[in-house]
Amino acid sequence: MMAEHTQVSALVRAARQEAELTLEDLSERSGVSVRGLSDIERGVSRTPRRSTLEAIGQGLGLSDDQTRALVLSVRQALAADASLAAAPRPHRLLDFTGRDTELEVLGAMMVEPAAVIVLTGAGGFGKTSLALEAMARRSPDGFAFLDLGGTGRVPLTPLETVQRVLKQLDDELAEPPGALDEAIARWQVVAESTGASVLLDNVASEDQARPLLAANSRGPIVLTSRRTVAGITASGRLHVDSLPTESSTQLLERIIPSQQRTADAVAELVQLCHGVPLALRIAGNRVASRPQSSVADYVERMRSEERRLALLVAGDRSVEAAFALSYDELDPGGAKVFRALAMIEGPTFDPGIAAAAAECSLSEAENHLEGLVDLGLLEVRQGGRYRLHDLLRVFATSRLRLESTPEQVRDAQDRLSYWLVRSLLEVVAADSTGVEIPEEWDVFAVEGWAPPADRLAQRRWVFGQAEHWWPALTRVAGEGDLHAPVLVSRAMRAHVGRHEWNRWHELNELARASAERLGTPTLVAEADCALVWTSMTERGDPVSAQRYALEALAIATAEDDTYLSARSGFLYAWARAYTGQLETVLDHLDAAIEGYAEAGALADRRQARTVRGMVYRLVGRPEESAAELLAVLSELPAEEQPHEEFGDSFSRTTALEELANTSVVLGDSEAAVGWAERFLGVMEPLGSDVLTARAGITLSRALLSAGRAADARALLEKVEATLSLYPGNGHVAIMMLDVVELRDRLG
Repeated sequence: MMAEHTQVSALVRAARQEAELTLEDLSERSGVSVRGLSDIERGVSRTPRRSTLEAIGQGLGLSDDQTRALVLSVRQALAADASLAAAPRPHRLLDFTGRDTELEVLGAMMVEPAAVIVLTGAGGFGKTSLALEAMARRSPDGFAFLDLGGTGRVPLTPLETVQRVLKQLDDELAEPPGALDEAIARWQVVAESTGASVLLDNVASEDQARPLLAANSRGPIVLTSRRTVAGITASGRLHVDSLPTESSTQLLERIIPSQQRTADAVAELVQLCHGVPLALRIAGNRVASRPQSSVADYVERMRSEERRLALLVAGDRSVEAAFALSYDELDPGGAKVFRALAMIEGPTFDPGIAAAAAECSLSEAENHLEGLVDLGLLEVRQGGRYRLHDLLRVFATSRLRLESTPEQVRDAQDRLSYWLVRSLLEVVAADSTGVEIPEEWDVFAVEGWAPPADRLAQRRWVFGQAEHWWPALTRVAGEGDLHAPVLVSRAMRAHVGRHEWNRWHELNELARASAERLGTPTLVAEADCALVWTSMTERGDPVSAQRYALEALAIATAEDDTYLSARSGFLYAWARAYTGQLETVLDHLDAAIEGYAEAGALADRRQARTVRGMVYRLVGRPEESAAELLAVLSELPAEEQPHEEFGDSFSRTTALEELANTSVVLGDSEAAVGWAERFLGVMEPLGSDVLTARAGITLSRALLSAGRAADARALLEKVEATLSLYPGNGHVAIMMLDVVELRDRLG
């Protein structure tokens, strides 16, 4: 049935058809995915692993001899590929485009004596083309080029590497030495006499290149590899990433005739190719090779993510095949983690999220992620985070869909979403009281993961992971879990209004909609109270804030809920106070303070008293303001405490701020500066630029009152520079008005 020299693709296809099996049938019998089988039969995967072939043989019911014939066909393919290693080098691209910065960096690296330069990156990103261009500019008279067979072929041995370099550079040598020591010795002589430069492409392992590094008197040696080849001590390293938009556009315009393209269609094609040079060249050549077609026609088909990789094929060049070479080197655990990355939202992620997506422990995820980095399938980012390139994400998504059932994908997405929401609540609970985490969510825990222990790290997690937990929360809510948004909105009370994230109002709107669907009036009132806060701090909309407060007050009154009545009344007064509508504000605050006392909510009561102290200043009663604020401070520790209630944290910072402002009104400039400096000292450790800027405004006002105009002006300039980085709404807009007022006074 099988000829020994037939390609494995033909052998597998013939055997499957003879057994009258579909790809799905064979997949079920062998355990090899449908996509994996399809890749083998289509020749995308030319050299599958022995274990894969043995599983296919078992699924087909082949004899041992027939299975060995499959394995032998792969060995022959590998041997045939290895013979290509001595083939002529790829040509230098006549239309080489962009990479000016990279070429400048490489040029500087090559000036170093006996430089060793490593270029890394995923397949298809143009490492070889960039290296050829740089080497041609550095060594126009020639250099040695060698493909070391690092992907999909039998890699050259260290001896073969030296021998083939010598064949290109040593005109006096009829036959290279047959022993490695002798070959290295000869290479050292040749390198010193010629100053030879060498480009080692497609490096599989460090051992292949090390013998050439023994020569200290030579030109640069440049290595390209999908792997990190971290075992090489390089004088310079460069990670080759996507082409920027401008260069991508220039490349397509060079390839595609003008009559077949429009600027808008080219711009969209650039986005769909994500700056990957191989994808851009394939796309450009496909359009150019069909004169009656246009870029717009091609883009119309490329918009479908499921079809995109299938369209990025031209002749023997394929983006999917380029990525598959690295993917096929992964062990089952690494391949599972890679596929799971397709489900992760956001441009970067950490190992905890990857572990949740792949349903493995944190340590396993960390190991597999490093393996993906080593193969060029993943990039390392700052802070222990990783990035999956957009087009590699499309590839990962295609593998996930083809190697998992829709039910398995949906279950994995649920698991990841609930882990993110649960972890958010865990992190917030580490620094807050009263956070509810449903016990039934414990099944989504990741072994080895724990929330950060440091308070600042906890807050950084909340905001740094918002790009992940927010889509997760909206997903579980969309799937019908109405309690999750309510729990998160309630837990996040201490963080609402922090400017590191600008979707607090959406979160509270989601919580309110969920509470309404649950039919629980008190939960609706809680969400209304949260919406008062974000209407003011994020939206700068006091009218809506007062409306939400009155809605909450009506519900609380109807439900006879003392605490909610006090809270909604307090928030109504607070919103009116910030807009200068001071009539009846003190009456509402007095009622709220009394209600909080009745409900035993002492932290909330202090918060209301602090706002009352602020209002006393606004209505011209500064002595009463100072007395109220000092009384509140006397009940609080000087510094924020672990698990401190939000009301006390608010009271401490606001009391310090208002004591500074009240001291200015009272004409006590020295006290004003002292209180303002304490306020700044409390705000700075919170790690929020906007909150620090708010304290800076208060200190600037105090400095100005003390006659220190130069200091006030210098500080105000820093504040203005900080606020310019944020959207001019909510509290930022109010602070900018304060900045303008102080600038006018400074002249």
